[in-house]
Amino acid sequence: MLRYLDLANRQARLKRVLTPDDLPRLLAQVSALGDIRTTFDFSLDDYGRPASDIAVEATFSRNCHLCLNDREAELSLKVRVLIAPDEATASEWENNPQQQDPSALATVAVLGEYFDATELVEDELLLALPIKVCEGLDCDQKPDLSYPAPADQGEDISRGNNGDAEQPGAVGRPEFAVLAALKDDKKEAG
Repeated sequence: MLRYLDLANRQARLKRVLTPDDLPRLLAQVSALGDIRTTFDFSLDDYGRPASDIAVEATFSRNCHLCLNDREAELSLKVRVLIAPDEATASEWENNPQQQDPSALATVAVLGEYFDATELVEDELLLALPIKVCEGLDCDQKPDLSYPAPADQGEDISRGNNGDAEQPGAVGRPEFAVLAALKDDKKEAG
């Protein structure tokens, strides 16, 4: 097995393709998941701590909140991670102001001593997974969200069905048509 510290000392670059079966928590959040391409560039930061710049590309399908169909989307992310061997070391790194470089902020991850890409990649993908998959996509199934709806635009209820002058008690806005009809019925009954 490869040790993080050895990889960082050698400034190693690792590329790995993960399958959906490698990431069961992520697979539970999506409808379909393609292979996940990862690149890890290991190094030591200015304080001799092992770090990795991680690039991840994934294709997934997720249920659209608007059209309720599965939509395919791509996810690409880059993250810098300081790799701590244990919780005590991670806490020390996070709480030591002398070892915090604001220009190179990084996540501190407790990953143990040996390289295992799956847990780290899965965590980062879960955090980056969009809640609304169709937000930035041009969805051809997207329902019309404009008001008034196109069916209501051609009907002017402030006039009679034949376009005559305004009827007493008629309302010019479609959402009040039912109320206007009830009001008219009440006048006729009274």
